[in-house]
Amino acid sequence: MTAALTEGHGNDERWHVRKDGSLFWASGQMMALTTDDGEVEGFVKILRDQTEQRENEERQRVLMHELSHRMKNTLTVIQAITSQSFRNASSIEDAEQAISARINAYAKAHEILLQRNWLGATLTAIVEATAINLGLETSERFKASGPAVELGPQAALCFSLVLHELVTNANKYGALSGETGIVEIDWSVRDEAGDKRLDFRWREVGGPAVEAPDKKGFGFRLINSSLSAFGDVTVGYAPTGFVLSVDASLLKLQFKTYSDAEE
Repeated sequence: MTAALTEGHGNDERWHVRKDGSLFWASGQMMALTTDDGEVEGFVKILRDQTEQRENEERQRVLMHELSHRMKNTLTVIQAITSQSFRNASSIEDAEQAISARINAYAKAHEILLQRNWLGATLTAIVEATAINLGLETSERFKASGPAVELGPQAALCFSLVLHELVTNANKYGALSGETGIVEIDWSVRDEAGDKRLDFRWREVGGPAVEAPDKKGFGFRLINSSLSAFGDVTVGYAPTGFVLSVDASLLKLQFKTYSDAEE
């Protein structure tokens, strides 16, 4: 109003309240109405409802923030993959192959998430993608079964990387390194006092005898740093083969974010 009096018009953008109590965002211009002798006799204000534009801008702001967050997380993961791969490799060529395979597994999980607008992925889809990525989708030596379980983006990416490491190790040292060994993956959901929990198990049988390694490699560190954020992880080196068990809260698997995992 002051600007309208002194300058002839005043502009503002803000939230307004309708008669029914609902809010709308509008840009307005107020002008003073004067008599022939210059006396102000009133004001007129023109409002343009820009609620839709304002909401679109807010959605875009949130989207850009989320994209920035994902990009930072992706770069952090790739940096860790690169660093750890070189640390554990016996040669540059070995490191290059490991980095390429791990990033490819990570990228496949991203593709699955993008197909569902980054809302999540099923555990079955992640397991199947791992099998396809490593040429095991039709193998009788790679068996997986379990009910439909939804994973949030963070859990889906973690499971994708962990499964890639497990299959790679099984191919090199475990059940899939020989002619007769098999990998069995199964999972189920149980209700524990209202808390739905996922029981996930990876079991290798029929392969060479395994022993706990003296040095913890990238795969072991990955399991501890990722899946343990969602629940209890148990690793066993049984005479029959390597075993991994995960007892995790479905709530955490579906809703835990990167920022939560970093705490």
